[in-house]
Amino acid sequence: MKGVALRPGRGACVEHDLDAPRLPEDDDNAWALVRVLRAGICGTDLEMLEGYKGGFEGVFGHEFVGEVIEINPGKAGQIAGGDGGEITVGDRVVGEINLPCGKCAICSRAAQATAAGASAGDQVVVAARNHCPHRKCLGIVGHGGVFAEQLTLPVANLFRVDDSIPDELACFAEPLAAGCRVAEQLAPDVAAFGKEDASDTLDGEGVNIAVIGDGRLGLLVAAALLEQLASGTVTLFGRHETKMSILSSQKWSGARLQVVQSTPEAITSNASSFDVCVEATATPGGFAAAVQLTRPLGTVVLKSTCSASKMDPAGLEATLASSNDARSSVVVKELRVLGSRCGPFAPALRLLRESTPLRAVLLRMVDHVLYLDDFHDALTKAKARGALKVQLLLHEN
Repeated sequence: MKGVALRPGRGACVEHDLDAPRLPEDDDNAWALVRVLRAGICGTDLEMLEGYKGGFEGVFGHEFVGEVIEINPGKAGQIAGGDGGEITVGDRVVGEINLPCGKCAICSRAAQATAAGASAGDQVVVAARNHCPHRKCLGIVGHGGVFAEQLTLPVANLFRVDDSIPDELACFAEPLAAGCRVAEQLAPDVAAFGKEDASDTLDGEGVNIAVIGDGRLGLLVAAALLEQLASGTVTLFGRHETKMSILSSQKWSGARLQVVQSTPEAITSNASSFDVCVEATATPGGFAAAVQLTRPLGTVVLKSTCSASKMDPAGLEATLASSNDARSSVVVKELRVLGSRCGPFAPALRLLRESTPLRAVLLRMVDHVLYLDDFHDALTKAKARGALKVQLLLHEN
């Protein structure tokens, strides 16, 4: 099998003789063998090359769309996908990247809650999806990824892709689901949203939300919120007019969009103006800016992480001072701080199917499409300043 594998001391290597993944033979749960059609390179993949999740060896990558070519129904004989429908050979699918163990206390509580009728957005269900202490993660921790011709996943992780969604858009399902996670987390906040299911449009009348960062993550979060909110305002703070215009050039049916050039003066002049602020800059100063923008009793959502390699030693003292000030402001302003990571696929697929402006945004975000053999060229393009999304074709026919 052909694929790209991380090798100690050598980095990413294009290899043509990889062992094809095999379906588990004695597992309780159903598993599927998937032919990968297209994969996306994201920031996490670039961090993997720098040692993120050190010790991982093998095929990496986690954004994909593929076709089911074999299913082992497992001992339980259940072949229901993540949306509850039956997954069959020939289905085009995308997949959740976390593989919970299914046996620990967290997973057991989630199974009991699901059997009792809990929704996918219920906290106890999300806990198993995102926080099983023994989970594996597609192409990141303990399980081979998508930069290869084939992969395996539990059938329960798979979601069928509607025929109206082309591969280049379906490949955004995982990162868009991460964008939809913000709405899933904020939906229970009755004061801000009115209680609604996160898979449907939120009642966001009067809600004023800021998103800081106009990179791939910030654009996805802002676009998801614009479509998931019935009304209200989403303000995107960014530094690149070209990127922000990807959103501002569209007509959104839900919330109103504002774009602001992100400068220290703009952050100061808009201080304490937003009910919610989503930090998506992946920079040392992002958290402090988010705290400054959020009103007292508001919510800061941390969507990005910042690695030590992004710290400027010359400005470290100022960065630490800013972080300490922000921490104090969290206390004084009584802010709620939420971490946010993997999200629900069902609303992401609904948006991919139904939202004309979102589909247009995603298509404009695709900078390059290359074949797997050209992975190192693709990697160079993905690392380039200002790059948004590079996708890989896994087969040449």
